[in-house]
Amino acid sequence: GMEAQSVRMCTSLLAHGADPEAKNASGHTVRDIASDAGASQLLQLLQAPPPVKTPTVVSRRFSVGGSPDQPLSAGGMRGALQEGYLHLLNKKKKDWEKVYYAINPILQDQSGKGHGDFSYFLQSFATKADAARHDPAESINLLKAEVKVLTGTVFSLKSSPEVSKSRTYRISADSLNELRAWLLAFELVPEVVVSWVDSEGNTLSRE
Repeated sequence: GMEAQSVRMCTSLLAHGADPEAKNASGHTVRDIASDAGASQLLQLLQAPPPVKTPTVVSRRFSVGGSPDQPLSAGGMRGALQEGYLHLLNKKKKDWEKVYYAINPILQDQSGKGHGDFSYFLQSFATKADAARHDPAESINLLKAEVKVLTGTVFSLKSSPEVSKSRTYRISADSLNELRAWLLAFELVPEVVVSWVDSEGNTLSRE
C-alpha cells in the first residue's frame, strides 16, 4: 500500500542522487518519509556513504565518424586525418569550386554491434558548418585509391573500381605546404597509393 509506495519513491529519489535532507512540498525530508514508512533498508541506505560515481568511458573505436586513437583535428572533426578547404575542378562547368574536405574513418558495419572494419573516406561538404554537422555531400571510399601530384598545387584522386564505379577527381590546394599536408594524410590511409612525382617528372619535396 502506501508504505510500499513511499519506499519505492524514496529508493528512486536516492538512486537518482537526491539529498536525504531535501524537503518536499509538505516540508518532509526523504529521511522523514523513510522513517514513517518503517523502511529500515532505506535508512541504512541513507547512512551508507554515497557510491562514488565513476565517469563512463565511451570507446570511440566504434563510433560512426570517430576513429581509433585519433585526436581531434585542428578543424574539430573527431578522427579526421586532415580537413580544410580545397578546390575541386567541376568538369561540366570547367571551373574550380571551393569545397570543404575531410579524410574520415567510417565504421562499415552500422549495426551497432561493434563488428566490422573501418574504411577511410574523403568526405566533401559544401561548407565547414556542414562538416560540423557531419552532413557530407559526397563520401569517396579511399580503399586502394590512387593519389597523384599533377602540376603545381593540383593533384588527382582516382577511386578504386573495387569499391564503386571508379572516378577521377582533380583537386587543388592553396599552397604547396597545404598540398604536402594532404598527401601525407593520404599516406596514413592503408592501401592508398600516393605519388609525389608530377606530370613533368618532378618530385615534390616532403618539406
